[in-house]
Amino acid sequence: MTTESAVDISRLPAPNLVETLDFESIYSEMVAQLDGAAPLLLDEEGQVIKPKVNKATLITDDGAPYFKVPADNLANLSYIKMESEPLARLLQVAAYREMLTRQRVNDAARGVMVAFAVDADLDQLGENNKTRRLKGEDDTRYRGRIPLAFEGLTTAGPKGSYKKHALAADPRIKDALASSPSDGVVRVVVLSTEGNGSASPDLLAAVKNSLSEHTVRPLTDKVEVIEPEIKQYSIRATLTPMPGPVDEALYQRAEEAAIAYAKKRHGLGLTVARSGLSKVLHQEGIERVQLHEPEFDILNEPHQTAWCAGIEIIRG
Repeated sequence: MTTESAVDISRLPAPNLVETLDFESIYSEMVAQLDGAAPLLLDEEGQVIKPKVNKATLITDDGAPYFKVPADNLANLSYIKMESEPLARLLQVAAYREMLTRQRVNDAARGVMVAFAVDADLDQLGENNKTRRLKGEDDTRYRGRIPLAFEGLTTAGPKGSYKKHALAADPRIKDALASSPSDGVVRVVVLSTEGNGSASPDLLAAVKNSLSEHTVRPLTDKVEVIEPEIKQYSIRATLTPMPGPVDEALYQRAEEAAIAYAKKRHGLGLTVARSGLSKVLHQEGIERVQLHEPEFDILNEPHQTAWCAGIEIIRG
């Protein structure tokens, strides 16, 4: 498996094993089942005995008809659909307990999948793949390292293997890519989680030490560990709302969406596309987006990254 062919597990949908839960649906099913349940009485010969009921008497009191019980028109005596009915309250408790049980099944199913497991469950999956969580490492970064465990089954020759060992050097490393500019030379670019992504000297040294020729990389490889080339840009856009009352929060939502997009595209070799920015800025309630900056798509080579220095939202 190579880095280029590996699946981005964060984009995988939840499997069919994880079901969508809705309290009202569970409660309605229980009501329907109880409404349709008939008492099953058997005689000595094992035959079903139909319950005997008296004819209902229609009583009119101030123009409000109701059935006097016992009656043989049970459909008109279904008080279970009234939430104040004690039996309905019991069903609500039962439905809620069933929803909690099924949610526990959902959580247990997620706990055995790298794409969805968190905290101690994710630690266990990492240990199963001989990938221990680094001190201070969050779930998102750790989740991305676990599938790279298979890259470590070989020496640091393939790109994915170099990436696996580089990311394991320090939790401050956001991304790492390896290339070979010439025969026998391996260049590893290290992107930091701090600031604009520039890697400090001690971080570069930590990566180089993790790629030792004694334990990891081939003896004939000469490794260079460098920081990336940073392309700084700003996001500036005019947002025109739809006619009518304006929800002031939509501008905040648009800015937060732009921040999230910029963070997601802050990686080695990733493109910052104007179309992507326009899409995230076009929140519900926005009629038009005029994107002033960046003026062009920001295309990056594997040793480059784009860093957003600021966001300005103009109200149109």
